Amino acid sequence: MVRETAEVIEILPRGITIRFTKHGFCSSCAVSGICAARDNSMYIEQDGGHPFRKGDIIEVGIDEKKTSFASVIVFLIPLVIFVLSLFLLRNINEAINFFISLGIVLVYYLLVRLAIKKKGSYFHIKILKKL
Repeated sequence: MVRETAEVIEILPRGITIRFTKHGFCSSCAVSGICAARDNSMYIEQDGGHPFRKGDIIEVGIDEKKTSFASVIVFLIPLVIFVLSLFLLRNINEAINFFISLGIVLVYYLLVRLAIKKKGSYFHIKILKKL
């Protein structure tokens, strides 16, 4: 499990907002160099009461298998789709072929985004303990 410490910055009715430093989760991620995340804060939904207060330091974690799976979804599958569509459409103009293939990958990313909104709990970060 990839673990990181974070600070509770906001208490909400159904969860908390935390902020962690970029050297934490990001350093263990293979794509941290190209990530466009501007904010180090994240909302975590929590069942039951909130034993946390603003300013508390907590430990959070995510399973390493889930980060690997996310990398496959975000990088490997789109690459395969792009190359396969370039190959299948090779008989048309190269520029048109390129833009159609790019459009297919864009549709893939939109579908992934919808799937994450509906079933995003698979990738949720878990609160491990209060420090």
